[in-house]
Amino acid sequence: MNNNILEINSGGVINILAGSSTGAAGNSNGPDSSATFYLPNSVALDAAGNVYVSDGVNDLIRKISPNGVVSTLAGSGTSGAIDGTGTTASFDGPAGLAIDALGNVYVADANNNEIRKITPAGVVTTIAGTGYPGQKNGTALARRNTKALRRITKHRFNVFYRRRSN
Repeated sequence: MNNNILEINSGGVINILAGSSTGAAGNSNGPDSSATFYLPNSVALDAAGNVYVSDGVNDLIRKISPNGVVSTLAGSGTSGAIDGTGTTASFDGPAGLAIDALGNVYVADANNNEIRKITPAGVVTTIAGTGYPGQKNGTALARRNTKALRRITKHRFNVFYRRRSN
């Protein structure tokens, strides 16, 4: 592991976008070549050209500006599941990232079993998940769009079972 964020240009050449040339692990912010990461595992790009990084072991969500400056968007650096703003929030093993058209960042907070949302102002909220492993479909939908859910569940469908003969 080299703990860097790499980019591949149109010619197929790989360059370090951010991270130290030695690949040393850390959580330093600053200009691209002096910033450090610790097992970054996911990146996403917004419409303004900012690159967001899920910094896995550091439990941080980092932002690389178009001019190459790395900063912490959210996370205290200590494992947890606290909603808050900026560094008052905490994550535990953040993994996948996605960004919507409004600039909200969505984080798969893997070890917390939650989906977290970070607004452009850095406000972190939990939008799905109970914090416990497992699956239960429909909980988030039920809170967000109960009319559509009721409409769907009013229909009754016949279910036929076929017995196997031995």
